[in-house]
This record gives sequence, C-alpha cells and structure tokens, in this order.
Amino acid sequence: MKTLNLLKKSAIVSLLTTASLAQATDVTVPLVFETVPEITVTNVKDIDFGNVLTLSQADECVMSTSAGGSLLVSDEGFDVDASATGAPDDGTTDPAGGELSSDCLGAADAQPGVYEISSSPGATISVTVAAGAATEILFEPAGYITDFANNPGTAAQIRNAFVDGVADTGIVASGALNAFSAAGTNRVIVGGKITNQQALTAEQSYTTTFDINVVYQ
Repeated sequence: MKTLNLLKKSAIVSLLTTASLAQATDVTVPLVFETVPEITVTNVKDIDFGNVLTLSQADECVMSTSAGGSLLVSDEGFDVDASATGAPDDGTTDPAGGELSSDCLGAADAQPGVYEISSSPGATISVTVAAGAATEILFEPAGYITDFANNPGTAAQIRNAFVDGVADTGIVASGALNAFSAAGTNRVIVGGKITNQQALTAEQSYTTTFDINVVYQ
C-alpha cells in the first residue's frame, strides 16, 4: 500500500507539470524607432564688417548685436514682439545690431551674421560658438541665440547671449512654422571683435573663420 501511494503522488506531479508547459507561448513584438533629423546650419546673412579694417598691428574693431540698425525682425526668424510670455533678456524688443566701435568707431553700421540651425520641432540642443584659428586676423564672436526654452511650443522666445567657446545648453528649437522660419529652427546672430595679428597691407582681402557646433541633448 505504501508503494501504491507513492506512485499516485508521482502521477499527480507529472500531470501538473504537463499542464503548465501546455500554457507557455512565445510572442515576437515589433518595435519601430525613428531617428531625429540631422542638424544643419545654413547662412542666412554672412557677417560683414565692411571696409573698416585699419592697417596697424593690434588694431581692433568691435561689432554690436544690440545697437545699430542692421538687424531686421525676419533675421531672428521670429517676431519677439509677439511673445506670449516674458521679454527678451537684453531688454529690447525689435532686434538691433551692426554698430561699430573701438578702432572703427564712427563707421557706418556693419552687418551681423545670421545663421539658421535646423533640428527638430521643440528639440533641446546645445550650441557652441567659438573663435577659429588666428590668421592675419583673429575674430572673437559675440552675440546671441534665439531660444524658445522659456515656454516651449508657444510664441514665447528669448535672446540667449552666448560666451565665446562655452557650450550654451538647454536651447529649445521652435515648435511651429511662423512667418519667418520653419518649425524646429533657431537663429544665431553673430557680431564680435576682430583684431589684427600683424600689420596689414592696404587694398588686400583677408579671411578668417569661426565655429558653430550644435548637438542634440
């Protein structure tokens, strides 16, 4: 009798194991991922100091992005006057720029550079604007980046000043199409200082560079 009881217990265990295996299944679930668009930077207006370079070594010329009459509302890619909340952090409404000072003081207003960053609507990006290699002339960029970070997805926008060579994080791209630019864009407005690294020659053309680096955060 003891042997029979043991066999019955073994049979029950075997049946339970078989029932458990019969309820198992494998399911393959598809997952679809879309990558963010590639970031591009395009020239809207090239920076142009005009014919103001003096010839002496160490002479400087400074272009403002907050004084002067060379910048238009359309250059910023958005009408800051239409902001839903907040105010531009430089205390102005309409853009101003191009005024020259230092060794080119009194010259006609120059043209600040305008560069458009295209990423993804409402994306958060990091932007670094930095001086390039010094040639006969050193250019140290200064200016600002249009930024929707104070109220993403609405009409609110600020002018976010950048520091030469320092990453400006938390910049938010526009969320919608407007009269001056597409969704997913920011504008970089560039003035700054040029310094002669050596004595220059009259009636010659000189070039130098600067860098705009943009990455998704």
